[in-house]
Amino acid sequence: MSEEVQEHLLVIRTLMERAALYRRALAPVFFVSGALGVAAGGVGWFLRIVDFRAFALWWLGIATVGTFFSIMLVRRQAWQARESFWTPPARRIAQAVLPAWAAGFAGTWFLSKTPIEGSLAVALLVVGWHTAYGLALLSAGFFTPRGVWRMGMVFFGVALVMGIVEIGCGWFPEARMQHGVMAATFGLGHLLAAAWLRVTEPARRL
Repeated sequence: MSEEVQEHLLVIRTLMERAALYRRALAPVFFVSGALGVAAGGVGWFLRIVDFRAFALWWLGIATVGTFFSIMLVRRQAWQARESFWTPPARRIAQAVLPAWAAGFAGTWFLSKTPIEGSLAVALLVVGWHTAYGLALLSAGFFTPRGVWRMGMVFFGVALVMGIVEIGCGWFPEARMQHGVMAATFGLGHLLAAAWLRVTEPARRL
């Protein structure tokens, strides 16, 4: 049996054995991401961060901080369980989400080089971020609990609706209001996902 086939079997077996563990791991990650998203939306609204580049840098910075803390949480849980952090399933998930995340960052950079400015530019940015994040969750959903895949569908659906209403119909809110959109989706959305994971988590055996 080739090493590649053995690795595939190991990944499948590990994912099946640790489904409940991954649910518990995702709950604090979603909670931290949600709390950070709500706080960032409130601060962005209060400080009136409406310039396109300032808006992009603000939320990219928040995403970087959230990703860092999420990795630290997962690393801490792996250490407490006396397990390796960079396991074959972890590598599969990273490989799955990387293209969508890269597309999100690249799209942000390309948009910053266009002559589009103001509220329309911010609206395009927010739609693009929701699309990229939704696709990343959909990809990761094949290696994680089913709820991650469903969450990806929600983000992708939100991006589709926003694209139709804001860009297709020409109605989009002012840039300041987009902080509220980000707080509602990336913030409150993650908090609700964390609560759902906690409520539906199977009771642990004593």
